[in-house]
Amino acid sequence: MWGKFVCEQFHKEIPFNKGEMIIGRKAYEFLSSIVKVSVIHCIIKRSELPNLTVTTITDKSTNGTYLNGERLEKNLETYLSCFDEITFLNKITQPDYITFDYYDSTIIDLINKQCSLFKKYQLGKYIGKGSFGVVREIMELATNTKFAIKIINKEKAKNSLNQIHRECNTMKKINHPNSVKFKELFETNEMIFVIMELINGTTLEKVLKENSLSHQEKNDIIIELLQLLKYLHSIDIVHRDIKPENLMITRIKDEIHIKLIDFGFGKELTGTIHAATLCGTPLYAAPELFEDKKTGYDARKIDIWSAGVIIYIILTGRHPFCSNDYKIKELLDNIQHNSYSSFPCFNLLTDSQQLLLKGMFDSDVSKRFSASECLECLQRKRQKEISDVFCSSKKDII
Repeated sequence: MWGKFVCEQFHKEIPFNKGEMIIGRKAYEFLSSIVKVSVIHCIIKRSELPNLTVTTITDKSTNGTYLNGERLEKNLETYLSCFDEITFLNKITQPDYITFDYYDSTIIDLINKQCSLFKKYQLGKYIGKGSFGVVREIMELATNTKFAIKIINKEKAKNSLNQIHRECNTMKKINHPNSVKFKELFETNEMIFVIMELINGTTLEKVLKENSLSHQEKNDIIIELLQLLKYLHSIDIVHRDIKPENLMITRIKDEIHIKLIDFGFGKELTGTIHAATLCGTPLYAAPELFEDKKTGYDARKIDIWSAGVIIYIILTGRHPFCSNDYKIKELLDNIQHNSYSSFPCFNLLTDSQQLLLKGMFDSDVSKRFSASECLECLQRKRQKEISDVFCSSKKDII
């Protein structure tokens, strides 16, 4: 047997012992009652090439075969990798969908020979996919504690291996409730496995689209974000890609919290507050990143600018410098002309909110607020603007 499909829904396995396997309603009894599964739904093929063995999947169905959440083009062979998730039918629109996990026996044997991953952990359900592999749940056998595991194919990530190791080394140094916690790393000749805290929540990007945050929840998110940046910068770590997609929102006992994830652009500052590599997302990038400089930039102030963009969106519902279909020139022109302060929504903000954003959006990097100054600004304004009854509550800072 060179591989298998595992279906947790029916507690069934489909062993692969031939070079070509036909999967469908006719071939397997447990699929026969699902009428929307085709008689021949897909074909799994194992091919021996010079110095390489490849597995492919070909959709033959009427209602669709999905690989890691994306529908396959019918009759087109697509590479299949160990730990991929295959779904018959659409998860969202068809409740009788069925899901399989693919395991390659050769890969599993090599992992067991080269590291102790599966001696300590049991692999769980699929969570999502990244640039170089998939993310799944995993359970620590000794404690029954669930974590997330990022499974990285070294061949796919060959130009980013240093970045991946740097991300892990950065996360190891962080101990803060609002940042994802690193657990451990396993590595084989072909793969890297990064185990980290499992976060049950959704991204701030999705939450903002739903427009579901209360006034108090907005305040909590802003305070936690600034407190986290103060901590990171105090230990000489910068993130450099602060954006809503990298902030997870969790709710515990009616309290909202944030978790910062994806330290792929994260950096430990050594001996200087400057960094030289340009990175991040243009919509959240500070203006100095677009300048032709050879002296580097203050990476802490880059994080502050990005956080300012997020806070502006949280408070007003729109981006401070451009529309959704923006162009870089429009973005830079609006930054230069401080367009954020000309929108009617900005004038609806409180004095403390306006002062905070002006400090975070100062184009003069030397005058732009630090995370500590952002928090001090809010603290000073709180003492002037709200009554003593609310002074002790974080929810009334803004």
